[in-house]
Amino acid sequence: MSPEIEILIQESQAQQKRGDMLGALDLALQAIDQAQETTSVLPAALIQAAKIHVDLGQFSEARELAMRILTDSPADQNKVQAMIILGNCAGQTEDIPSAEEYFKQACNLSRTLGDRVGLSQALSKLA
Repeated sequence: MSPEIEILIQESQAQQKRGDMLGALDLALQAIDQAQETTSVLPAALIQAAKIHVDLGQFSEARELAMRILTDSPADQNKVQAMIILGNCAGQTEDIPSAEEYFKQACNLSRTLGDRVGLSQALSKLA
């Protein structure tokens, strides 16, 4: 991952934890802009921006970013996180069947990948 983009993502995560969602989103969007030319870094930037959109209640924006990962990325941990984000969006908009399906898909993929963090997150969402 490009050091500059990685720093932007880390700073975005730190601002998100402090509750500065707009500042965090701005940094995540900067990371996306810089990562457009580096496809290996783009999914991480998209995930961070999508998480912030969920925190802000902007579910359609979060869904759009997560769907980009599902369609454009290989089967990896970013794809698991995208499925979890889509499940969160569906649950927050009261589409429970879709939420369950996304969380189950995230469980299945994380098991296949050996992604214990993703599996734990997805299983906790199903509980």
